[in-house]
Amino acid sequence: MLQLDNMADQRVNIVGFSVFNHSHPFFQDFLFSLNRSWQENCDHAPFAGAPLSPALMYDAVHTVVAAVQELNRSQNVGATQLSCKSSKIWEHGTSLMNYLRMVELDGLTGHIEFNSKGQRSNYVLRIMRSSREGLRQVK
Repeated sequence: MLQLDNMADQRVNIVGFSVFNHSHPFFQDFLFSLNRSWQENCDHAPFAGAPLSPALMYDAVHTVVAAVQELNRSQNVGATQLSCKSSKIWEHGTSLMNYLRMVELDGLTGHIEFNSKGQRSNYVLRIMRSSREGLRQVK
């Protein structure tokens, strides 16, 4: 996230998008953790806000965990050895992909749901505009 404080004073119209779900139960802890990490590693600059990548990674991990849990409930997955040098594929791979498409949950980046092609669908992009008070959602 960019610091736009001095830009707003110059009456520059800056518009952006946000997918963050501020009402997610872990969102404040997520921000606090990133802020603390920033201060430990970059004490000469203020925390600029949450970047999108860690939030997407958090949501991706939770999505895969949800799919694997559902797969485990329906099939005896077990643990088998796989090798990068072998052409043998994991027998449950197709099932896991199908379960990934069925996942629906609310994450740090909002509602998570996938269409039949595996693309994320039904998500919300909020339009944000810079102001003297910081970024504000356009209604």
